[in-house]
Amino acid sequence: MALNNYRILVENEESAWNDETGIRYHFPKSRYFNRLKAGMKFIYYKGRTKSSAPSYFGYGEISSIYPDPNSATDYYADISKYIQFNESVDFKPGGEYLEEVRTSNHFRQNSVREISEARFYKILELGGLNLVKSSNEEVPIAVTELPPISEVNITLAPASLLKTAKAKVKGDQIGSSSLAYGNPKKALLHGNQGEYLVMKYLRSTLTEVEADTLRHHAIENEKDGYDISYTDLNGDPVYIEVKATSAPSFPSFIITINELTAAIKHGKAYKIYLVNKVTSKDVGIERIEDIARLLEAGEFVKNVVAFKIEKSTPSN
Repeated sequence: MALNNYRILVENEESAWNDETGIRYHFPKSRYFNRLKAGMKFIYYKGRTKSSAPSYFGYGEISSIYPDPNSATDYYADISKYIQFNESVDFKPGGEYLEEVRTSNHFRQNSVREISEARFYKILELGGLNLVKSSNEEVPIAVTELPPISEVNITLAPASLLKTAKAKVKGDQIGSSSLAYGNPKKALLHGNQGEYLVMKYLRSTLTEVEADTLRHHAIENEKDGYDISYTDLNGDPVYIEVKATSAPSFPSFIITINELTAAIKHGKAYKIYLVNKVTSKDVGIERIEDIARLLEAGEFVKNVVAFKIEKSTPSN
């Protein structure tokens, strides 16, 4: 199976290798020559030090690979487009690994690690970077800074975070606030932050048995209609969809047809977690239980805000 285009490169403060951060990477041919190719994108990783936990700290691309002139067994990879993160990203925010860890020696034995595209971009976003297309080339740019998950204080909101909708004028099918899609890059960042904050909250409030069953489906790019799941003490599954905002409250929130289908299918096992002020260090969470039943009972209302338009197949 062909390797993907995304890597984690380990660079520690003390090393026998002749690395230069953002300039070149020194590695043994026998282990990593087949794992690195020109054009690959990577994220730097640093292991534990006396003063800090393991973390990701920068982005770059491999521009060329060539033999070490002073060694018959080693190679160099030249690096371009290096950008250091605004803040280092903890390797395990909210108690959840950002990489897919399948073996106990995942972090100790591999200095060049393959990572999925979805996880790669999650780390970039947490590091305050995003990749955008410009003249058919991906260019790293700085985007909205977010506080480290470890520094955020999370509490249950004392009152509802969702404002009551105003009565509509007859004939008005869509409230204007429902159309406020905003900046897509910021929305993605805020959504990711909200998910990690909910994971942190759940790990601190669930029992150890329940917490061991937590899964963050969104980071796996799974499209099941919910972001997170776990199994409760009764052995019953719980499905959670996270909605996040940088504002103190929600005028409304959007759910997709996929999410609504999942809500109807799973009933009271399906919960929506609203997270406010995700760009701050103090956030509130509100839980909405069984949104499908609440919609059916008229306690919540839904409005169509978008349609998917495709070109039809010509008829004969």
